[in-house]
Amino acid sequence: MASSCFLFRPPHLFFFFFLFVPFLSLGQQISVDINSSVWEFPSNPLCLSQQRNFAESQFSKNLNSLVSSIPSLKSNTYNFYSLYVGSISDQERVEAIGICNRVVNRVDCLNCIAQAAVNLTTIYCPQHRQAYVRATKCMFRYSDKPIFGKLETSPPLEAPNPSNATGDRNEFIRLQSELLNRLRSEAASGGSKRKYAQGTDPGSPPYTTFFGAAQCTPDLSEKDCNDCLSYGFGNATKGRVGIRWFCPSCNFQIESDLRFFLLDSEYEPDPKPGNGKVKIIIATVCSVIGFAIIAVFLYIFMTRNRRTAKQRHEGKDLEELMIKDAQLLQLDFDTIRLATNDFSRDNQLGEGGFGAVYKGVLDYGEEIAVKRLSMKSGQGDNEFINEVSLVAKLQHRNLVRLLGFCLQGEERILIYEFFKNTSLDNFIFDSNRRMILDWETRYRIISGVARGLLYLHEDSRFKIVHRDMKASNVLLDDAMNPKIADFGMAKLFDTDQTSQTRFTSKVAGT
Repeated sequence: MASSCFLFRPPHLFFFFFLFVPFLSLGQQISVDINSSVWEFPSNPLCLSQQRNFAESQFSKNLNSLVSSIPSLKSNTYNFYSLYVGSISDQERVEAIGICNRVVNRVDCLNCIAQAAVNLTTIYCPQHRQAYVRATKCMFRYSDKPIFGKLETSPPLEAPNPSNATGDRNEFIRLQSELLNRLRSEAASGGSKRKYAQGTDPGSPPYTTFFGAAQCTPDLSEKDCNDCLSYGFGNATKGRVGIRWFCPSCNFQIESDLRFFLLDSEYEPDPKPGNGKVKIIIATVCSVIGFAIIAVFLYIFMTRNRRTAKQRHEGKDLEELMIKDAQLLQLDFDTIRLATNDFSRDNQLGEGGFGAVYKGVLDYGEEIAVKRLSMKSGQGDNEFINEVSLVAKLQHRNLVRLLGFCLQGEERILIYEFFKNTSLDNFIFDSNRRMILDWETRYRIISGVARGLLYLHEDSRFKIVHRDMKASNVLLDDAMNPKIADFGMAKLFDTDQTSQTRFTSKVAGT
């Protein structure tokens, strides 16, 4: 690997040793001996799922395309990249994740990930469908299975300080745990672009201060990030003077000596003693002014904060439901707004009682249908939950596929596969397009809708009644095959209910 991926200051290996051994079983804990005179460490990869005739496969072509695109990416301040080539339904789809520690320069980070990807695919694992590697500055992994938002703790690795803790061991462990748990919560509550926290707490004599940092790949949910770091804390700390612990989805560091701790660029150690009285006066004056400002705006602040907290709580509940039950891809609102040209009228495909549907194009050219639920309907969350709890669990060629979602404030957005032919009503009520509907095509559409409804009513694990079947809710793919869509009014029945008891008393649909 190019040397540009390994230069760090100060020259100490202690907390950045992250080694993946190819022949190691995934559940095994690795312990690394530290050589304090060397900062860099070799990039030993883990190669999985070898394939014969790999070079001729479509997966190999997709992987090469992904790797070759990395150097041309625009570097970002978050030092995190999630990449893919191929549609979600494609068995030869490649998904990849690259991440660096927050302290790494954004250009160095992208260079490191690009070089790690090249080495991993051409030198270390040239015929494998799954592999990952950790370099001194970065981690890169790819897979033929979905990895976005998936927690992975194997194989774990620990790089401990060889020195033993002295003093009150129980107090040492208690204070160390308090710092780590605080950093875990801060990191887990980070957004979809960065989940990182760093801080200090008073130490246990003779150690005056504990220094800590925690990081997750930001595609994880808050719960998965918490679980990942908790797993590491429970298996690695054990009252050690210092340790760096890694797994594919998260890592953390705890130190009692600042020399062994690489500071974040935004962090500064406590200043040396001096000018104490002046600083106390300044701090007091600032506190009084700050209190006065807060008092003036307290009512406004509390009102807005109460509303924001409610939205955040509801959003997290829905987000946990989607990630836990449906395992869907989560996109941030800015990405969707860019994909739909800021929800332009030109991109609007249709509009219903629960909101509008737009055509979107992601960065890599993949077309999607974006359903933006109306904030004024009063039913947005209900439809949102219905779509997630029902559609995401159903797999049938005559049902539309839910690909992902977005939650931000009051925004409730669902991402579907896109069909250029849009819906059946655009053919039935258009005198020119109606000519395409010959009897063979009509029969195929009728049969497909019937198969989809039969699957919902009888053949799926869940017995579902759509309750809003109409031409506008039947989408057509390029071959004019029908896909039943819009499950906002659908109702789930218990599997032991008889056909006589499957009824509702309320009018639904149009």
